[in-house]
Amino acid sequence: MQELAIENNIKTIAATWQGLALDMAEYKATFKLRSTEEIFSSLEENTVTLSTMKASKYFVVFEKDIAYWEHTLSHISETIEIILQVRAAATCLAVTALLQR
Repeated sequence: MQELAIENNIKTIAATWQGLALDMAEYKATFKLRSTEEIFSSLEENTVTLSTMKASKYFVVFEKDIAYWEHTLSHISETIEIILQVRAAATCLAVTALLQR
């Protein structure tokens, strides 16, 4: 029973990220990420789920899948954080350019 729950949780995580679209908005000659709420909410929820699965005695059976998703979620989180840092830096540069006029 617990093995089936872990398997279903892994499928649910995969389905979450297959169906999750980035909320992008057109901005000047490019696009920007508008909202990250759903992304961070899914990251948090899925990370907790993976941690719970790791505590199971059936962890070894699903170790590769769990490791894959931990790695993938980590990369998603890091990428979104970098995008937000770049956006903040671009905003600061734009404000600075306006003030220097």
